[in-house]
Amino acid sequence: MQPGSDSRKRFVTGNERASFRLLNISVQDSGVYYCGLTLQGNKAVNGSGSKLVVCALPTPVKIVPHVSEHNVPGSLTLLCEMASFHPAGLTITWYKNNESIATGINTTKQLSRAGMYEAWSYFEDAQPIREGTVYICLVSHVTLQIPAMASYTVPNCNPDRDSFSFSPYLRIFGCAGFTMMFLLLVTYSRMLFIRSSSKVSRQRKGGANNCGKSVKEVTYAEVELIRSKKNGNPPGKEKSTVYADIRNVRKER
Repeated sequence: MQPGSDSRKRFVTGNERASFRLLNISVQDSGVYYCGLTLQGNKAVNGSGSKLVVCALPTPVKIVPHVSEHNVPGSLTLLCEMASFHPAGLTITWYKNNESIATGINTTKQLSRAGMYEAWSYFEDAQPIREGTVYICLVSHVTLQIPAMASYTVPNCNPDRDSFSFSPYLRIFGCAGFTMMFLLLVTYSRMLFIRSSSKVSRQRKGGANNCGKSVKEVTYAEVELIRSKKNGNPPGKEKSTVYADIRNVRKER
């Protein structure tokens, strides 16, 4: 490699030391790197080499049911898929209800054009399918401290077969509750109507008893009398109080 041939490669020299930095690495950068010393155009010595391994995890892992023309009626075929990974070392193990499976497994591994490894594994269970059976695909790889796992549980094909159906009872209780609420509403409305009618009747009776009666009120007014200048009397001001009998008829409601 020569400086400047790749923008991701950085060479630093000075003080009788040299370093090499590689940015944005990919699996294609995996390999053995050597450091060589050249004096006056002649190669003097090479280093022992440094091995670089770029790793990629095979996660996530998933299990999906697989249907093919070769499936035996009543059997089950499962496919364990995983992401592309690197390096190649990878192990796939199947379990059925926590017991290891040794037969009926077909695993394929290959190297893609991008330099990544791909793998998938089929498991065909020839025994009759049982609801609630748990299958596990366990993947071990150098990049994983703990193996990756995916599980699949055989679903209940007839969920209503053994289950208790609440729908008829829900309909019965719903209708009964609605009827009860309707009766309570009618009763409450009837009570309000009776109370309102009684109140109006009492008010009408009270108004009939007070009809035709009048209330006599007496009030007074103050009148200021000023003597006229034509009479020759000195002007003066007298203040008198005149009582008036004012009859007001007030009807009580």
